[in-house]
Amino acid sequence: VDVANGLVAEVVDDVLHPVLAELASDGVTYRGFLYAGLVLTDGGPKVLEFNCRLGDPEAQVLLPRLDEDLLELLRAAAAGSLPDRPLRVLPDAAVDVVLSAAGYPENVETG
Repeated sequence: VDVANGLVAEVVDDVLHPVLAELASDGVTYRGFLYAGLVLTDGGPKVLEFNCRLGDPEAQVLLPRLDEDLLELLRAAAAGSLPDRPLRVLPDAAVDVVLSAAGYPENVETG
């Protein structure tokens, strides 16, 4: 999938902004990680789940590329004072390999 082809903007506009707007309409100011588990379909991205944490294994490749102090970013997020700019990331590539048991996640084979 070519994320430069508008996929990121589509997810932000069609998934994330509506969720945050709904929270705000309920009087909830959300500050923190919001992980959207998505599947890409012919009809566009569809939400499988939301988690209020970093995704696993995604965090294992994202955090080492962060080119600024994570603790300072977390403090700023909690205070509602994150800088209005993209995060600084290193240009390096990152790869994560995950091995899972046969049948995962429905019927994991053991033994």
